[in-house]
Amino acid sequence: MALIDPDEGRYSEGSREMLVLKDYVIPHLNFKPRINKPGLFYWLTVISYKAFGINEFSARFPSALFGLILILGTYLWTHKEIGERKAYLSSLILLGTPAIFIASRIAITDIVFTSFVIFSLFSFWSSHKNKRLAILGYFFLGLSLATKGPAGFVIVILTLVVFSLWKRDKIYILRALNPWGILIFLIVGGLWYLALLNKIGWLEFKHFVFQETWGRLGEGFVHRKSLYYYLPLVIGGFLPWSIFLLGFRKLDLKDNLIKFLVTFTLVTLFFFSICKTKLPTYILPIFPALAVIDANIMDRYWGTRRKEILFFLLFMALGAILIPLSFPSRLLKLVDITALYKLSAFILLISLPFIFLIRFRLKRQFIYLFSVFFSIYFYLILNFAGPFSVYRSTKKLFAGHEIDADVIYALRFFKPSLVFYSKKKIHEIDNLSEFKQGYLIIKKKDIEDVRKRLTKPFQIISETDKYLLIKTGEI
Repeated sequence: MALIDPDEGRYSEGSREMLVLKDYVIPHLNFKPRINKPGLFYWLTVISYKAFGINEFSARFPSALFGLILILGTYLWTHKEIGERKAYLSSLILLGTPAIFIASRIAITDIVFTSFVIFSLFSFWSSHKNKRLAILGYFFLGLSLATKGPAGFVIVILTLVVFSLWKRDKIYILRALNPWGILIFLIVGGLWYLALLNKIGWLEFKHFVFQETWGRLGEGFVHRKSLYYYLPLVIGGFLPWSIFLLGFRKLDLKDNLIKFLVTFTLVTLFFFSICKTKLPTYILPIFPALAVIDANIMDRYWGTRRKEILFFLLFMALGAILIPLSFPSRLLKLVDITALYKLSAFILLISLPFIFLIRFRLKRQFIYLFSVFFSIYFYLILNFAGPFSVYRSTKKLFAGHEIDADVIYALRFFKPSLVFYSKKKIHEIDNLSEFKQGYLIIKKKDIEDVRKRLTKPFQIISETDKYLLIKTGEI
């Protein structure tokens, strides 16, 4: 599957240029500095490139690895804290959560960041038994700072404060004041920032810090969304397990662990909701906590027959009807409409056995439910991921072509994957008068205008659904 622009292209190409330029402090894109995220994720990708070569697999390997580490870590921690069955439920729920499943397959920072935040949360919770684990919590917070900035620190520390106030117990606030832990956090999280400050100077460093903190939180200079943006994303990203959250009345809020995880969930949702800049993956840390909460709800039903599964059947039937009707029209050209109806039929077909499973206990229902949704995920990936990535990427433009030029021109657009796949510098131009000779990438819709305005003869080298690569003169 080709890299999906723009984010996968940015991180994958930024890591490749670290290798080319041998600059492991300042990330570059199109051989120009692009400092908007710390260096740790780029370094992980560089290590992957050295191990597996520069390709899509190695670009995505860190995300896939940390997705597995997150699930394994959740299992090991819940096994110790709440027992074998709830650990089994928590880890399988997390493995079968769409948001985690998708984020673990793409080359972006969020699943790595989520892993560090969740392991920090687990460490701080366990520090009530062993106060030295607060130092481990700060170590993971330092790694989250080195991956994506201060958001992880804010939501974890806020959780400790709010939980302590709710519980009327200062122990977690006191754990958060561990001086050795704070020192570890500053060292682990701050080394890249110090190296960056040394390279670019105070004025540029101050601008970077302001842009990536207050710029995203208060001003929302990109991706501005409504206050309620994340609510449907949490429900949809946690399906089908969000249906079982309807049984929240079964939660024992006298259980301090449940109270702690509920606090983290609400704090995280609140924090990212008030941020002016919003992207779907920002809310990712909420799902491991929800998985453990849901496991506790489902454990109450484990040995009984429940009618909640009827809600699932209703949802599946409704989804089967709405999928073809609500599919975005601009994306219909990517897939055969019959594939959508096949998906609807597939959903209905695999949901029908639940009618017979209602008489069985939740244990058997859960196993089938887990299998059903993994089948749906793989069906979607096999049928839609390929066409979508090809539509969004520029890989086909350069496959099998040697570009005998140092620079490729692009008319009125730029995509990070252009640099990754061509391994050349891309020069974006606003009009054809800036193009003298060589290679030019244009949008297909501009071809007639190019034929009229370009004075030199040219030939089309390759094309995708959206773009053309042309070259002036003879091939």
